[in-house]
Amino acid sequence: MRCITIHFSKAFDTVNHEVLVRKLQQFALPGNILKWIASFLLDRSQSTKVNGECSLPINITRSIMQGSVTEPYAFLTYVSDCKVLGILNFLMKYADDFNLLVPENTRQNLLHFIFNRHMPVEDEMKQIISWSKSN
Repeated sequence: MRCITIHFSKAFDTVNHEVLVRKLQQFALPGNILKWIASFLLDRSQSTKVNGECSLPINITRSIMQGSVTEPYAFLTYVSDCKVLGILNFLMKYADDFNLLVPENTRQNLLHFIFNRHMPVEDEMKQIISWSKSN
């Protein structure tokens, strides 16, 4: 068995709000709940006040508010479409950490030639990298 441990740095800070809302639309959420979540995420701005001077507001298009009730569910939704290619491989997700498990033995290699269902660890990593870039 090969196990690859993946940690996404600043994962909660890089969640794209529009992508998250698109992913939430794929679930059977009541329309008013989806609108409530979208209004919580979209069209937000932030400014900073130092020594009585306030900066101009900037739009916030990324991040999940850590410590909020919606944080764990929002992030799980965000990463839910990151999947393995091979049916015998497994991807465990916990917060911003993934563990990719890929069987690696001679019987498995034989199954690959017979059923063409086993994806080597390199292909799985390419899939995860591709998902990461598009998300």
